[in-house]
Amino acid sequence: MIKRRRGWSGVERNVWYFVQQAKRKATSVALSVVGPVRRPPRQSEQRGAARVPHGVAASLSRRTQPTPLKTARESETRHRHRASPILRHTRTQPFFCGAAEMAKVPVIDLRLTGAASPEESARLREACERLGCFRVTGHGAPPELLAEMKAAVRLLFDLPDDAKRRNTDVIPGSGYVAPSATNALYEAFGLLDAAAPADVDAFCARLDAPPGVRETVKAYAEKMHDVIVDVAGKLASSMGLDQEERCSFKDWPCQFRINKYNYTEDTVGSSGVQVHTDSSFLTVLQEDECVGGLEVLDPATGEFVPVDPVAGSFLINIGDVGTAWSNGRLHNVKHRVRCVAPVPRISIAMFLLAPKDGRVSAPETFVDADRPRRYKAFNYDDYRRLRMSNGEHAGEALARLEA
Repeated sequence: MIKRRRGWSGVERNVWYFVQQAKRKATSVALSVVGPVRRPPRQSEQRGAARVPHGVAASLSRRTQPTPLKTARESETRHRHRASPILRHTRTQPFFCGAAEMAKVPVIDLRLTGAASPEESARLREACERLGCFRVTGHGAPPELLAEMKAAVRLLFDLPDDAKRRNTDVIPGSGYVAPSATNALYEAFGLLDAAAPADVDAFCARLDAPPGVRETVKAYAEKMHDVIVDVAGKLASSMGLDQEERCSFKDWPCQFRINKYNYTEDTVGSSGVQVHTDSSFLTVLQEDECVGGLEVLDPATGEFVPVDPVAGSFLINIGDVGTAWSNGRLHNVKHRVRCVAPVPRISIAMFLLAPKDGRVSAPETFVDADRPRRYKAFNYDDYRRLRMSNGEHAGEALARLEA
């Protein structure tokens, strides 16, 4: 029976119950993967055994505890964001990362980019030019908000099917995606422009989301818009654009997508999402800390390499618009998702799409005699339709727009 907590709303009690259930399931999966964790014997079980000095016993006891995950989260725990009562009582640890070998994805501290550290800005640019993805820390998003959003997302996916289908498309592919015959493992919610508060309100209203969930989704969308605009601005600065030349990324629409992969024991080793590039300028991805599965194509080797999740950080992917906007300098990373464990996987993505007027063209700064204009100017919505109509989801459609 759930212990009643004074002052909690019904929504908070429901989320608390869900998190407890998830923790029990996580423990069950962890035991099936690594085996049971043996506890130290109780005093009553040590009768007749040799006495162990207190300091040594304490040391041995500490060794039986799981080692804390040293992640970027630790540097941001002092952020002034008050956690809800739900999350003050529920702290979970990642329990499975399926990849045996991580891709060498550069980690960029956003606090050190720009004038504060030209070296870090150069690393940011090089990561986008070589691999097309990198990880960011120092982004300022409170860990409590990220955890609350994950709990809210799980509640949304637990809604009845008819409620989920009220998240309708504004343009094709922008709303709810139900499991289908071609991809029975995948479902998703979508929001065309998370940068518009009215659109976020409408998204929550259509789903009839509880007040607590609405507040979390709105706070998350606002914060993640700040993060993605900051990343884009610092990338543009690292490429030599001054303040006058730099685009106003703040006005660019941001698509929001919440993904769930309904993995089971029978699906381990299968594909969750086909190989693709993102059509957008760049993507900020909050991964599932409990299970991996994302793989990116390393252009140097031509092989897909796993990217394990790192708590408290975001993964950034460069998309097709980023390649065209940079006149071919930035690499649009090909990636896919595979099932590595019989555990449902959640991810939350924010896509910075294209300029508000939809026109994508490389700034004159990126065009010269040594690097002539590579792509014709194009409309972003037309480009999305081109990708979909030809089934070219891995950047092939850009070749049709070469100058």
